[in-house]
Amino acid sequence: MNVLSHKELTQDDLNLYWYYRKHGIHKAYFLRYFGMLKNSRTMIEAFNSVNDEYFDLFGEYKYSCIRSFRRSLKNYFRT
Repeated sequence: MNVLSHKELTQDDLNLYWYYRKHGIHKAYFLRYFGMLKNSRTMIEAFNSVNDEYFDLFGEYKYSCIRSFRRSLKNYFRT
């Protein structure tokens, strides 16, 4: 029998959720990524941090791999 368990949301989780909602999920993801770049050693480390953060918050990964993220990042800069 599978039992779904939900983690208890902290105030930081709620603030982050509303940050994503305020800026739009897509744009907020990239804003978080650019913020993480300042404290990360590599671009991949920043991507993994934001993707894991997104998973913890929404229960799924925004991007399945770095390649799909980079493709989407190029499109983000075109707009």
